[in-house]
Amino acid sequence: MRALQAFLTLSTLALVAYTGVAMVNEGISFLPAYAAGVAGMGWHGQFTLDFTVYLALSGLWVAWRHRFSGQGLALAVIVSLGGLCLMGPYLLWASFKSQSAAALLLGERASSSHPPGPPSGGY
Repeated sequence: MRALQAFLTLSTLALVAYTGVAMVNEGISFLPAYAAGVAGMGWHGQFTLDFTVYLALSGLWVAWRHRFSGQGLALAVIVSLGGLCLMGPYLLWASFKSQSAAALLLGERASSSHPPGPPSGGY
């Protein structure tokens, strides 16, 4: 867990610093660059759209991890919009709170009396 925590700390700090430089150089509005990249139908747009899906997936996982509670849904929006600048600190906090990798991945579901998996009756 310590290696993960070190990675999260270093990568979050690096990305926050890079984001700060990008904001100084290009301004705070990233939406025009995002839209132009996706509309261009090139590799930049492909990477941007791929990254957007990863952000949505990370938000969905955070919401699921918190059993789609109000707090979980709010955190999902935050990490989906903030990328690693906000997902990194969230994961770092969760890693210190968790006693194991399973607890980190499952969150509130780790204490469930039901094993993880599909609901009874199949999919």
